[in-house]
Amino acid sequence: MVVFLGLQLAEKLKSSPFILQSDCPRVVQYLNGVLKAATNWSALLDGFKSSSLLTDYSSVIHVKKDCNKIAHVLVALALNNVDQTVWLGNIPTCASATMKADWPTPV
Repeated sequence: MVVFLGLQLAEKLKSSPFILQSDCPRVVQYLNGVLKAATNWSALLDGFKSSSLLTDYSSVIHVKKDCNKIAHVLVALALNNVDQTVWLGNIPTCASATMKADWPTPV
């Protein structure tokens, strides 16, 4: 899961406290203890909850998919990429174009 890679990156960069965001309401509810689930992904999330990766987060919040366009563009790119890639600083052109299109126009 992408959440796991993000948590590993936050730990490696010593970014704490941090806010964990997801566009999946069930994941947010599960991590916040609101939802009890017996699914294939709940076992993965149980592993996150019991690991040191979630010790420094300040909250887990839900963001609408419309507010998460860049993440979806990067996921689509990652699905077509055989290598594991992390972008720090410069982001891929496809994500940059999405970000510019989403940027507010100055008045």
